[in-house]
Amino acid sequence: MSPAEAGEGFRRLQERHAHYHVVDRDGDKIGTVEAAFVDEDNQREYLEVKGGLLGRALGTGSFLVPMALCTVNDDERIIRVSADKEKVKVSPPLDAAAEVVTREHESIIRGHYGL
Repeated sequence: MSPAEAGEGFRRLQERHAHYHVVDRDGDKIGTVEAAFVDEDNQREYLEVKGGLLGRALGTGSFLVPMALCTVNDDERIIRVSADKEKVKVSPPLDAAAEVVTREHESIIRGHYGL
């Protein structure tokens, strides 16, 4: 049984906010949303953001950003993060092939952002 099936993690939702541009609080581009991860109760959500052309080409450069730090503009397909670009770029990396985010990884991400 996978962690998601056991209720131990966050499942990937490929379409939610896919391809939205992600910017920091100053409007500097961070990357593009690849997918969202939500918990079993849809109470907490995280965005998988891919940054930079090289990172996308190599399958690296994926970051998790808590939706608690985000404001969504659906008309412009932009998500603004209330952190700066560098804070996101140095966050603990996410495996680009991840289908599930574990509670342990969530704890690390929340600690990084001071949540």
